[in-house]
Amino acid sequence: MELRKIIRETINEVLNENRNIQKLLDFEIDSAFIDDNYAHAELSIEQLADGEISIYISEIWADIKGKGYATKLLNKLRKYSNKTGIPLSLRASTSNNIKTSGGLGQNELVSWYLKNGFRISEEDNSFESDVSAPFMVFNK
Repeated sequence: MELRKIIRETINEVLNENRNIQKLLDFEIDSAFIDDNYAHAELSIEQLADGEISIYISEIWADIKGKGYATKLLNKLRKYSNKTGIPLSLRASTSNNIKTSGGLGQNELVSWYLKNGFRISEEDNSFESDVSAPFMVFNK
């Protein structure tokens, strides 16, 4: 699929600008894991309710909290979204998330995404189970 090729090439270009980043990208199953040794993200390609394709951020976290590592990785993903026009989406949830434990609380997490250009969407998605957490989008 042409979209997968564009996404793969652009992610490689954007994420490799400043550091050597190890990543496992498997676009045959529409998912990716990004590890830059400080921050990590699990991504998938998801279809929004209106049919538009988005990059869904299922998780983003840093091993060391409070140093801006997750923000730097999120900025790279935002740059990717701005360059390609493909929106980012996520459900801002802290429940059942072992990898991000010790990080932001629920309200702080929503505020962090809002500060980083996401907006709360009235649109709902069908690919996450925590419907109490707001569905958020960037670049849509």
